[in-house]
Amino acid sequence: MAMSISANIELQVLPSKLWEILTACDDFLAKLIPDVFASIEYIEGDGNVGTVRLIKFGPAADAHSITFVKEKLEIRDDATKTLTYSVIEGEILNFFKSYKATVTIAEGADPSSCTVDWTLEYELLNADGAFQELAKAGTVRIFKSIEAYLLASPPP
Repeated sequence: MAMSISANIELQVLPSKLWEILTACDDFLAKLIPDVFASIEYIEGDGNVGTVRLIKFGPAADAHSITFVKEKLEIRDDATKTLTYSVIEGEILNFFKSYKATVTIAEGADPSSCTVDWTLEYELLNADGAFQELAKAGTVRIFKSIEAYLLASPPP
């Protein structure tokens, strides 16, 4: 049975800057949060629909026996700032039959803020529900880390 969990994250950053970071193929997140991400790279494609990226996790994921995932980009909508990735390989599939995350960035209450809507759609295989909450907490941490970086960095 398909289930979902979601988070709504308010950030004091421009939607365009956050979108730029999320759609870039570089190791920015690995440099920003090295305990979570060891590396992120495109192994097929160029960042458009069908692209496959390999994410190798850092030491923070060791406790959960998750070392990597391969994700396929299913949706990239620049107009609505929406990305949807499905996990196609990795230890996470020992716990889930399917695992698909969607991120949408919308303008916030003021022009220099945004709201991130994150939804994880999944089917359990061998999990008790705790892992989904860890994924949600991790996602909030990632976006708050990006926000802190952007707020501390002067605009170019």
